[in-house]
Amino acid sequence: MAYSTFLKAAILSAFVSVALTANTPGTTQCTPIGSNMPACVQANANVLQLAINQYQDGVSYGGGGDAIVSAVTSNGIVSLLSYECAGAGNVPPVLSAAEVRAYAEKIKNCPSACGYYWVTAACSVGNVLGATSLDIEKVPKGSPLK
Repeated sequence: MAYSTFLKAAILSAFVSVALTANTPGTTQCTPIGSNMPACVQANANVLQLAINQYQDGVSYGGGGDAIVSAVTSNGIVSLLSYECAGAGNVPPVLSAAEVRAYAEKIKNCPSACGYYWVTAACSVGNVLGATSLDIEKVPKGSPLK
């Protein structure tokens, strides 16, 4: 897909910006408004909600090495909502869709609607918002909930 490189670069950039800080599991780290991410404003939280809605009931996410990404574009704004880990060898714990959505809702409540909810010290649910002329949509891949 043409946008997969775009997604990987955007998510990697966002994770690198916070991966070097101490992360406390169970906390939300909001991206400050005006931090070189002009689309990260509460007015764009509706696009994040569209990405949150793609995490399906009855499905679990995590447990593998790949990032789980939900991406949606609306009115020229893309939300890249991901669940992944920073650092080699870190694997995101398995979460239900309800858990991923609940953690993403905490990010949606940030003034910027961008940031991270730390599931572990190295793994988080994170969202970035950006302007784009591309029509991007990616449904997250999971497994049937056991």
